[in-house]
Amino acid sequence: MNDNHNIEKFFRDKFNQLIRPEYWNTPDDSIWENISSELEKKGKVKKLFHWMPFILGACIFLSGCLGYLFFKQKQEISNLETALFACKENQESQKFTSIDNQKEIKKVPLVQNNPHISKENTASDFHKKYSGTKKTVSGSVESKNSKELVVILQKKDEIPSQNVELSFDAEKTTIQPVFPPQTLNYLPFVQIPEQFIRRPLIVFTEKPKTTPESVGQNILLGTSIGMLFWIDHKKGKFSNPLSELLKAEKTEISPLFGIKTNIRLSDKWSFSGGIEYYKRNQRSEYQVNLPYSTLTEINTGADYENRFTHSLPTGLGNVNTNLTLSRTSGSQILEDENVLLDFGMSNESDILSVPLSVNYYPLESGKGIYLTGGIRTEIVLRNQISEVAILSHHDIIKNKHFSVEYDALQINKLNLSAIVGIGYKKSLGKNYFLTMEVLYGNALNPVYRTENYRHDINFAGSQLSILKRL
Repeated sequence: MNDNHNIEKFFRDKFNQLIRPEYWNTPDDSIWENISSELEKKGKVKKLFHWMPFILGACIFLSGCLGYLFFKQKQEISNLETALFACKENQESQKFTSIDNQKEIKKVPLVQNNPHISKENTASDFHKKYSGTKKTVSGSVESKNSKELVVILQKKDEIPSQNVELSFDAEKTTIQPVFPPQTLNYLPFVQIPEQFIRRPLIVFTEKPKTTPESVGQNILLGTSIGMLFWIDHKKGKFSNPLSELLKAEKTEISPLFGIKTNIRLSDKWSFSGGIEYYKRNQRSEYQVNLPYSTLTEINTGADYENRFTHSLPTGLGNVNTNLTLSRTSGSQILEDENVLLDFGMSNESDILSVPLSVNYYPLESGKGIYLTGGIRTEIVLRNQISEVAILSHHDIIKNKHFSVEYDALQINKLNLSAIVGIGYKKSLGKNYFLTMEVLYGNALNPVYRTENYRHDINFAGSQLSILKRL
């Protein structure tokens, strides 16, 4: 007895099939066919489902690693900028402490008796112009017909005897030329040695402003792939009296393919949009115990048939079902016997979605980690019952025929979702970029709704895109 019980439990757990000991020698061929077909379908779905968390986890792990590397690189750049600013401040301090000890003289010859010498450069005008300063400054003589300029910078009164200089000191009240003004036309050349010319260290104290020529085209276009994990939220109760027959209902994982574009708005902001296509498959499983009566059988010749009609509830509306069970005329059956059936239906929707979002880059301009948020619009192109599977637990049933009638217009054809997420953007070269995103979407309207029932479908997913600069 224990062995029999263990065998029954094995078949029930492994194949969802009840095979009693008295049926072992007379198995129903249709039962084994259904078992093999169901195992093959469930095996494919389970394999795909088992791999999806690993794919999502790999995307999240890769995003975290790239984000950490970017953070370390940003920290090193910040340290280098701090060192450059310190070097710049040191250079400025050395410049101010040594300015009084420097003497730099640059002269160019003037044409004798040049009538175009500006009157503003006379000694008296020069005194008026620089009378408010406290430092020793130099006068200048400029020709209007030339860009040549005579500039004399000196330290106090130490001047060569052959040079003419206009000097002003705050302690003095007048400016006295060393030689008469008419001798200014005979100033000789002064050659400054190369080693005495100071060239300051050039340090950029701010980032150079980008121009349209340096930024180039700000539009990226490419393809994207991803996975969507659906989260069903049901509120209320079915108005269908057969709602207790529904044992399980789940929306399966959907792969997506699409086209994506990214437009740069500023250094920290960008706009993303695109078109995506995917299929959303909702599977409903039922367990029905039907009273098979010989009094209601229909004789079709070699077989007898019993026909049943029901309206079964689903998360996307009621489905009218027509079930026909047939048995051979020689099979042994009681006058009234209950027949246990397991069957399922798949409601498949072909969807075209248009996501629109705004991205913010908190760390680096146009690259690195970014936050995203926006709206996703779903357009249901087609909605139908794509698969029906039925399994009988009795060997008296020879054939089963199952048909459905479903109103595809009872669900919403246009659905909106608010999306938020985090992503990472990486440059692959001069014109190519890689983006990875982890998103969550909250439904703003129900997919199916009645007076007492509401069905919302949220989602969580990951997306990988390769974009090219146009």
